[in-house]
Amino acid sequence: MQKLGIVAIALVIGTSMALASSVSVPWFIDNAPEANFVPGVNPGVMTLVTLKSQIGGDPLVCSIEYYSADGTALGALHPDPALAALGQNTFTIAPFSALQFRPVAIDPDAITVDPRDGANGVNGGQEGSQGVLVPDRPQDDGKKNGSATISWVGESNWISGQVTIIQTASDGGLISYAHLLGAGA
Repeated sequence: MQKLGIVAIALVIGTSMALASSVSVPWFIDNAPEANFVPGVNPGVMTLVTLKSQIGGDPLVCSIEYYSADGTALGALHPDPALAALGQNTFTIAPFSALQFRPVAIDPDAITVDPRDGANGVNGGQEGSQGVLVPDRPQDDGKKNGSATISWVGESNWISGQVTIIQTASDGGLISYAHLLGAGA
């Protein structure tokens, strides 16, 4: 009977443990100016990361960590100055919704409030009300590239996503491609 009790406790503990999952953005370059439209009107490379919540109920709380080319952890810089001062690296995705963000630029679209100053965004911006609140890559090293890992507590299939790269040349030429993010781990 004692063994059965131990097994029962182990099952309760084992089934109540939360799973941590993550998905990686393998590489990005995001040096185009803010409000650059698509296709871009100024030269540069713009990366757009799209994440989709696959669950209902409460908003999905995620965290993000950025890395340099050599794998050095860089942290994340929240666009809201008060949360940045606290070292906050979290954001939320509403149930069954999607968000799009730029990993380096705070780029609110025309109907989204800029978290830095409370002003409305402008035409050509790429981040909506959820995406503009995703923390960005710190630029202490002067670079606008790297990789990122987005993490959440829950099943690995709770988030799907893609990365889109849009490069506008100085002559107006355009190269654009996208790829799906791998399944969460």
